[in-house]
Amino acid sequence: MLTLVAIFFYRNREFRHTGFELGSLVLPSVLGMFVALGLIVVMQYLTVEREDGTLLRARATPHGIRAYFIGKLFMTSGCVVAYLLILLVPGAFMVSGLRLGAAGAWLTLCWVLLLGLVGTRSIGAVLGALVPSPRAAGAITLPVMAVVSISGVFYPITALPGWLQGTAQVFPVYWLGLGMRSALLPDEMVQCGR
Repeated sequence: MLTLVAIFFYRNREFRHTGFELGSLVLPSVLGMFVALGLIVVMQYLTVEREDGTLLRARATPHGIRAYFIGKLFMTSGCVVAYLLILLVPGAFMVSGLRLGAAGAWLTLCWVLLLGLVGTRSIGAVLGALVPSPRAAGAITLPVMAVVSISGVFYPITALPGWLQGTAQVFPVYWLGLGMRSALLPDEMVQCGR
């Protein structure tokens, strides 16, 4: 809900004398950020359920680990999609300039979302397997938030030094934000978050 409040306050602020609302730029970027942050959820589920014995019990059943992982991936992906809809539907009424009527926009949104979910869930599963405890998983959250802060989600990445821009482009948060902007914004505004 705080995200919607921020978008509400950004709705009438113009971005760099372009005639385009700042809220219209922030909304797609934030959608990409929330897809990417889902990797933390997968990582935390794995570390907690490994420690409490859930994974051990799943291993004792036929195809249990595979079913567990598929179930977790679908559950976390479904929660992220529901959250994105909770943001996108009211957010679309708050800001103007989104390309919601174009079929190509929805197609791009779907493939960026699908690719983002597969990629970030996979990274989360690998991190969850590598992190020794739920407490250590909490420590991983800090570097992830640092990556979000340099990703160009909240302000143009061009405001950062060149080496930091290159660092940000290594991580999926930047690309998911760019992909969501390319789906929902006019072509001339996609690179503004860059």
